[in-house]
Amino acid sequence: MSSGLSKSLLFLGAMLLLSCSVPGSAAEGTERKLEGALPFGANTMIDIAKEVSPAVVNIVSLTTSSQGRGRVEPRGGSRDDGTRKLRRYFGMDQGEDGNQLRVTGSGIVIRSDGYILTTLHVVQNATEIKVSLADGRSFDAKVIGRDGFTDLALIKVPGTGLQEIRFGDPERLKLGEWVVAIGNQFGLEHTVTCGLISGLHREAKAFTPSFGARTGAVKFIQTDTPINPGSSGGPLLNLRGEVVGINSFIRDDAQNIGFALPASLAREVGEKLMRNGAIAHPYIGIEMRDAIENAPVDAGGVEVTLVKPASPASSAGLEAGDWILEVDQFSVKTPGDVSKAVGVHSPGEKVVMRVKRNGSDKTIIVKVDRLPEEVE
Repeated sequence: MSSGLSKSLLFLGAMLLLSCSVPGSAAEGTERKLEGALPFGANTMIDIAKEVSPAVVNIVSLTTSSQGRGRVEPRGGSRDDGTRKLRRYFGMDQGEDGNQLRVTGSGIVIRSDGYILTTLHVVQNATEIKVSLADGRSFDAKVIGRDGFTDLALIKVPGTGLQEIRFGDPERLKLGEWVVAIGNQFGLEHTVTCGLISGLHREAKAFTPSFGARTGAVKFIQTDTPINPGSSGGPLLNLRGEVVGINSFIRDDAQNIGFALPASLAREVGEKLMRNGAIAHPYIGIEMRDAIENAPVDAGGVEVTLVKPASPASSAGLEAGDWILEVDQFSVKTPGDVSKAVGVHSPGEKVVMRVKRNGSDKTIIVKVDRLPEEVE
């Protein structure tokens, strides 16, 4: 190899190392000016890992495959209906008896007296939950509350004086901004990775695991930060060491396309679960899609593709093939518009919809119900 090529490769390697260890830094001891001085200097990633790791926990839960949703059963042949992908991401390992599952995940301490926020899939139907801290302490945990719509759960350990995570504002995130993830990846405790914000306000309903995000009402943060099985429930952090997202899932058919639930939403859910143990999300029981080429010319709106049996929408007379034009006198153009309009209502309240069916306008009044815990 020529000396010129060797020098070029050495220079390239040095630049790649700098890009991940000292993003935005010009020299040792300097601070990047990004919307105000950052609290860390040239060793940003090292400092963040040191400061935040005590507020990140590793979770191992044991469950059995016969306990309903979230179960994973052996399958013969090459058949794969998505269950294997879900297993790989959420770190589910089949026990020797074929029934017990060992699920690895992560979580963040949101209150010093032992309240921890994680993803629901990590602890769903768990018979035993073990939580370990960065300082080596280990606790048994119990589930305090769960929210299937956001795939979040609140668990509690008996420890006191735990370091709390600091929350940041995900609305201030910019495309291309550096972020850091800490999690129990593949059971390797407190693994630290870094990357960029790749996208904001993503609707990921086409490839999410089966939880409420499929409605399109939840907008995710997209990142190329390496996220692997066991990361679920761990923090996505800005360069101030503040959590801006909760790592939720990845695209299994891609490389470094991961999604995080905005921290503002996660914090709100955590506080509500702490108070009430559950959240009463509004539910009417329909699936929808945007207007397509063969849509009625004068209709616009959103097509109802499925009405769930025994749902509020079914009781009100809404049918598959209806086109929702208005909700409470507001025009709707996307499924997200409908979800948002319904979302302002509490269970028991009524939603007035104007729909087009077979060329005629109809008014349908739907009484909103509470979202069931188990909704596929």
